[in-house]
Order: sequence, then structure tokens, then C-alpha cells
Amino acid sequence: NDTRVAVVGILEPVELVPTLDRVVMVGFPAATRYFGFDGRPTTIFERSSDASVEDVRAVLARTVSPGNETGVRVSRPSDALAARAAADKGLTTL
Repeated sequence: NDTRVAVVGILEPVELVPTLDRVVMVGFPAATRYFGFDGRPTTIFERSSDASVEDVRAVLARTVSPGNETGVRVSRPSDALAARAAADKGLTTL
């Protein structure tokens, strides 16, 4: 739409989620006022170290929605991350 917002910063490119390179992030008040945000995010992108991805994934649903973790879908790490992990494992076995 034609809503204008002030730019307060530009993020570095996100290799694993290139769609984030073209989005605008606004605070909850602006999202509610201008875009009809109802206070419930539809997607959360979580970033953690490669070594802790599986541990974070194991607790993410109950952290995001305590008591209703079955209502949260946690997707697997991206294909790029999985491919990188496989390549790293292959290199260490050489």
C-alpha cells in the first residue's frame, strides 16, 4: 500500500532466507495501526549457532506458545543449512 515509514536501519543480507532481504520490519504499534496486525505473528525466524540448531528447535514451540505448543509448526532447518552440515560432516571424515 502507500503507507510510508521511516527507515532506521538496513540489515545485512540473510543467506539462508533471501526473502528477508526485501521486507520492512516495523514495531507492533505501527503494524497494528497501519497493517491490521492482531498481535500474533504468523512467522518467526530464529537464528542460532549451527551447533545449537537442534537444541533450539526442540524447545522452540513451547517457548513461543507455552501450553499450546501443538498449535505451533516448527519447520526443519533450511535446505542450505542441511547441505552445509552434510558437507562439513563429509569433510571431517576425509
